[in-house]
Amino acid sequence: MSKLHKLLENTVEAISFMKIVLSPLLIGLFIGVIVYANKTDSIGLFIGSAISVTGLVTGILLALWARKKSGSAVEFNSRINASPDIDEMIKKDQSN
Repeated sequence: MSKLHKLLENTVEAISFMKIVLSPLLIGLFIGVIVYANKTDSIGLFIGSAISVTGLVTGILLALWARKKSGSAVEFNSRINASPDIDEMIKKDQSN
């Protein structure tokens, strides 16, 4: 396998990994900002930051679990984004 092919494969895997991490991270950041907006002192900052970091850690753990379960983050994302109804429609058209 060429170096360029391996680099491209690793880049796509990293992007897919980040897509998995991003969802819990954004939820954690959103909740953390809401907590800080309601309590703007140092305790609110600490709690908001802790919630945001929890979202990040949860996202990383989810991405690692998905990679372990599916073999790669790319395969996990492709299964999530697949449309079985479209696949069935294509199979029906090809059989006719």
